[in-house]
Amino acid sequence: DAGNIGSPHFPALVLGVKAFAKCTARVEPERHIWLSAMVSTEMRETPMQSSNPRRSSESFADEEGAPREHIHGGRICGLTRTKCALILGAVIGITVGITMAAVLKPSGASLGSDEKAKADGASNNPNGESYYTESGNSFGYLSYGDIVLRLRQLQEQYPKLLEVYTTQQRFNLRSAGECEVAGQKQPCYVYVMRLGNQAKISASTPEVFLSGELHGNERIGPTATVEFATLLLNMYKSDAWARRLLDTRVITVVPTANAIGYYSNTREELGIDPNRDFAWDQSASQCMQTVAAQSINELWKANLFQLSATFHGGDHMISYPWGDNIHCCTPDKYTSADNTGMAALTEVMRDFVGKFDSDGNYQIGPLNKIIYPVAGGMEDWAYAASWDPTGQGNVNCNGAYGYGPGKTAYNNATHRAINLLVETAFAKTPRSSTLGKEKTVLHGGGGHSGDGHIPRNVRLCWILADMVQPWVHITNLDTIPTHATVGTEVEVLWEAGGAVVVNEARVECLKHGAAPGSPSVCTATPTFNHKVWMGGKRAGPIATKLVLDGAGLANGDVIEIRVHVRVDEAFGSSSRAEVAKGLPQSHFVRARTDPSYMASNNGQSVRGQVWWETEEATLHVTGRRSRVTLSPRASPAPAPAP
Repeated sequence: DAGNIGSPHFPALVLGVKAFAKCTARVEPERHIWLSAMVSTEMRETPMQSSNPRRSSESFADEEGAPREHIHGGRICGLTRTKCALILGAVIGITVGITMAAVLKPSGASLGSDEKAKADGASNNPNGESYYTESGNSFGYLSYGDIVLRLRQLQEQYPKLLEVYTTQQRFNLRSAGECEVAGQKQPCYVYVMRLGNQAKISASTPEVFLSGELHGNERIGPTATVEFATLLLNMYKSDAWARRLLDTRVITVVPTANAIGYYSNTREELGIDPNRDFAWDQSASQCMQTVAAQSINELWKANLFQLSATFHGGDHMISYPWGDNIHCCTPDKYTSADNTGMAALTEVMRDFVGKFDSDGNYQIGPLNKIIYPVAGGMEDWAYAASWDPTGQGNVNCNGAYGYGPGKTAYNNATHRAINLLVETAFAKTPRSSTLGKEKTVLHGGGGHSGDGHIPRNVRLCWILADMVQPWVHITNLDTIPTHATVGTEVEVLWEAGGAVVVNEARVECLKHGAAPGSPSVCTATPTFNHKVWMGGKRAGPIATKLVLDGAGLANGDVIEIRVHVRVDEAFGSSSRAEVAKGLPQSHFVRARTDPSYMASNNGQSVRGQVWWETEEATLHVTGRRSRVTLSPRASPAPAPAP
């Protein structure tokens, strides 16, 4: 990363270049001008472009992701004394630059991927202090060994919020080779993190899946997913949003599905591309050959994921189905029945993640529109293998090492997740100096000093976990007026999340013990078409004023105040552009638009509802000062229209 002006190595590089230029200028002054121009060209950064970065197994960038610009014109090598002196000047200059860079390299500087592979046992946080501070510490790449040590530490620190296991342990799968952790060789286990408050999650708690990588040389995802989990756990006690996510979601994270590929910094797993290895649009002899695909297959069969993201590198986008050969390559084919919901979801994610450097915002759209199709891809498999026979989703894969018949026979519920392919950067391994700093992690919209590849993709994980289920919350419980006589006006502040638009919000007041659907004992003006997200940030609380009615109220009555919201109706609307494709098929869309929807697998369930409610605020009606309390619920329950 020495070519980056912000790098600590940059001054050393400049010294080397100056020494190089001075030596050559003494020999041939006229070449000094040409050399200066050449150096300027070599140091210019141009984003790598590839006609097919997701599909190609070759990288057009060097280890740090910088494009190679070849020098054209003018030989600098020959047998004359002058030319030999020029070569000598170059050698001296480069030697000085390398030596000074080594001297000036700060202690604890981030390691590149090859250096990380050599130091697999190193830990970024050996003393267990807080990972996230306002000090502005820079992120560094985590090696396979770093990740294993971090997971062990987090599990020990947060046993009630995190479970860590391996797919080898849980599903009796093989490993693809040996990896080194803390100086010791061990099988290349595929580690799984299951985040969620064990005391509060239930069979209906919505589930989210994150895959750090399938291609081992695409390096942002593993570090970003582990740093996301670290941040979420460390903020549980101090931050209401983090607490909400861990109390009301189950988040499964697989940082390195292709463990041997990540350890060795190679794209494939033992010569096979894991993202061509899934049981979709693929022949039975060419699927489930890798431990990576087998591991994810077992996790999908054991859970009921609604949203998912799989991280890659080589382009800059958030894309969604369709991306196979069957649905290629015109809009009438690559537009899915869930396209409205997918497009709206990724717009919110793009804006919350924000722009970064010259890359700008993530491009969004269907895979077959902004890249082109593949066979055996995870994205369409995760979305449709349960319900679309055209993709041969139930193809009976002849998987490697006995992983064969029956392993890819799915029920009608497992594969209905909106699975997003995230291409994090044009470079597969961006420069360490572009990874960003800790203090900018949750600054929605990006663009802050210190932002980088890791903070923005931590934000992507965060917003995906939030969006899996709508929620609404009363924010001013401590300031609601305490006198509650007939005719009293009470202002209720509420905010919503987990949705794109609140189509309607109503405040309801019921006497304690009244049956759902009973007449409200207050009047309030409803809110319509409130955008939950504005400019990459969640919109501020909405103020709704209610007045307690006189009919039927008496001193000593207990009133329960709730806010009810309907959200994202457009996702399932009969007027959406893709209505000819039929009903939406994803859990994500149906769970918030269809009250009759039910799906279940392995003890988990998804139940549709259209109204979402807050916890209730209870108000004791007396002539004296009243008491307002919050009665929390483990998860939202279906509520009838007020």
